[in-house]
Amino acid sequence: ARASFDDGWQHQDDELPPPPATTLTRDSSRSIIAWNQSPDIGFDRAINPYRGCEHGCIYCYARPSHAWLGLSPGLDFETKLSFKPDAAALLEKELRKPGYVPKPMALGSNTDPYQPVERTLKLTRAVLEVLDRFEQLVPEDKRQASRHRVEHAQIVSPKDIPRFAKLHVLPAMQAVHATSDKNMAGDRLGVARLRGAYAWRSFIDQGSIIVGGSDFPVELAEPFHGIHASVTRQSQDNQPVGGWLPEQKLSLTEALRSFTVDAAYGAFQEHSMGTLAPGSWAPKTVSWAPYNYAAAVRIASYRPNPQLTVGAEQLPYRESVSPVASETYTLRV
Repeated sequence: ARASFDDGWQHQDDELPPPPATTLTRDSSRSIIAWNQSPDIGFDRAINPYRGCEHGCIYCYARPSHAWLGLSPGLDFETKLSFKPDAAALLEKELRKPGYVPKPMALGSNTDPYQPVERTLKLTRAVLEVLDRFEQLVPEDKRQASRHRVEHAQIVSPKDIPRFAKLHVLPAMQAVHATSDKNMAGDRLGVARLRGAYAWRSFIDQGSIIVGGSDFPVELAEPFHGIHASVTRQSQDNQPVGGWLPEQKLSLTEALRSFTVDAAYGAFQEHSMGTLAPGSWAPKTVSWAPYNYAAAVRIASYRPNPQLTVGAEQLPYRESVSPVASETYTLRV
């Protein structure tokens, strides 16, 4: 015989408690720039208008920092936020100090600066307006050499796109974000803002170099997914037909560059990786196959074979104990 037993794990949906409310606490910090001396981080200063994050991504590296406030890195991190109302004024004060040396500065390195409450507080917007006024700190002859870049440059005001070229700022983008976001971007951004959203073609046509990537672990690390999205503006199931905002498609060559030589350029590594050239670091297995724009949908399901195809010539696979390429190959696509 069997008898039913309630162990407390089964609940009806109407029995679930409501989601916890978000609380905001004023942070009266007397400085705004956070400094670090880590050799593993590519910048030594950052600005964080907020602490805590309502987005609630489980993998977020910023969660442990909430423990410094006496709060939990779990639910408290998602619901107990602090904000710095004087962020913009404090930043301008720091930048005006005699002897301040401008270098790359991260915005929101610990917490996403675009919290839902940003819609009303506008702290991140105020910080950006201060930085706009200090544009002249970087002399024009040093702008290109500095290779400053905007990470996730995917939702950009159309009037700001030409400024990337003028200031020689590199737009870093993850192509799969466009096809991951396509079903919600219009509803959340509004149709007007889509004119500057995921605008790869607009950046390329003005001469900007796109630094590509996958944004792993948010998305899969598979580069062919990003190349497929760049060329077709379609998801992995080749939807929508014709591509989403198809006027922003890249050619296959442009997409390949964004994931190879241009990505290396953004990291000052174009002389050691990103190309198959003498002295460049190369993977143990180099593989590719010829594609053209008409056959771009094949990239979605492409899996590399252990061989390198150069034009019509197929080079035999050979595993090398040396990570350095000894010959120069030209990829024709």
